Amino acid sequence: MKAIQVHQFGNFEAIKLKEIAAKSPQPGHVIVRVYAAGVNPADWYVVNGLFQIPPTPGFEAAGEIIAVHESVTKQCKRAGE
Repeated sequence: MKAIQVHQFGNFEAIKLKEIAAKSPQPGHVIVRVYAAGVNPADWYVVNGLFQIPPTPGFEAAGEIIAVHESVTKQCKRAGE
C-alpha cells in the first residue's frame, strides 16, 4: 500500500509518497483507500510543525472503507444518501 508521510518538519519537500506494508485497523479505526485528497491551509501547519495534533497531513479525502476494526459499531451514510 502507498502512504504519504512527513519525515521531518519544515516544508512540503519533506512529504514523501512511500510504499508501506499493509496495515490492520487499530481499535476504533477504519482503513480508507483514498481516491482523491485536498490540500488545505491546515496541512501547511502540520508539515511545518505548527499544528497541535499528530503530524499527519490530509484532512480532506474521498475514498472507500476497505477494513473496519471489530470495535467500530456505528455505520456512516454514503454521500448523497
